[in-house]
Parts: sequence; structure tokens; C-alpha cells
Amino acid sequence: MSDANVTGKVILMPGCGNPPSISTDACKSRPGKLPLTILNPHDEPVGEIQPDESGAFQLRLKPGHYRLRIPRLFRSNLSNFSVQSGENHFVIRLTPVVPGSQR
Repeated sequence: MSDANVTGKVILMPGCGNPPSISTDACKSRPGKLPLTILNPHDEPVGEIQPDESGAFQLRLKPGHYRLRIPRLFRSNLSNFSVQSGENHFVIRLTPVVPGSQR
């Protein structure tokens, strides 16, 4: 089976807290530039997302089921995902974990 094209964008969501902090810059989303490891169903690393300055990424993976290893200081809207043959596009939103939060 041939590899599929996987593209997307990593976005760091606002970490402004509630109520919002005084700094409006802390309340804006921005490109996520940190690398994310892709794991197969056996939790073995099979690839890495390397976002560019705009947060965009592109890589090739075999069709199948995968999991993202998310840095401990973040939550993500996407942790498990499937890749189909052909084109696949994902938007990964990383939200800072607030110490003492319930999640």
C-alpha cells in the first residue's frame, strides 16, 4: 500500500486564562512550531510533524490509525486519527494546560 499525503496546521490556542489577562497578545492564537511525534497503534514512533514558521506541515504516512504524542503542558483537539489513501488534512489545536485545572 502506498503512502498517503498528510498536510495540516498546528495552532497554539490562547492561554489567556479566565478572566482574560491584561495582555491581549496572550489571548490570540498563533502558529504552533513545536514538533509532534506520531505513534502507531503499538505506541511505536513512526513519524514526526515538523511545523514551519506558519505552523503548516506536510508528511507521508501509510494509511492506518495513529496517535499524536502531545507535550505534557498541552491538550489537543486531535489525539487519535486515521489516514486514508490520497490526501489528508488536519488542523491540530494545542491549548495550554492550566495548573490545577480539572482536565
